[in-house]
Amino acid sequence: MKVIFVCEGNTCRSPMLEFALKRHLNSLGASDIDAESRGLHADNNPLSPYCETVLSAHAIPYNERLAIAFSAQDLSNADVVIAVTARIADVLREKYANDFNTDKIYSLYDIANCEVADPYGKGLEEYEKTYKSINGILPELLNFLIAYKDEFCNK
Repeated sequence: MKVIFVCEGNTCRSPMLEFALKRHLNSLGASDIDAESRGLHADNNPLSPYCETVLSAHAIPYNERLAIAFSAQDLSNADVVIAVTARIADVLREKYANDFNTDKIYSLYDIANCEVADPYGKGLEEYEKTYKSINGILPELLNFLIAYKDEFCNK
């Protein structure tokens, strides 16, 4: 199953989610869920240095790469799309409503009753808070993904 996380610029929150989930899945020996990340307004920027610092501090493996903008191809290829905020999920649903089934677009609020605040432009402490928010919802997120996979991807 392929999940794509979406934030604004794909330099902070969605990559943090992607890499944290990958580490969590790896620790469980789960290989049937593939995570990627994108941004609504990504423009080929590298990961935020603070994002890299926080990932490294928590021993989360990541690869250096440039931000990738979410596209119709992503929506077509993903089994599920998860936006970090309800607003981003709404933007995606509205943008693609005429051409795609947008029922596979969710927000973290839909899943875990929380949203991850954007640390962009702030200090290391805010990035650490973002990581703690993400780490705190990983069990609920994983439960959602397993249930989603069982219901929609194993038929």
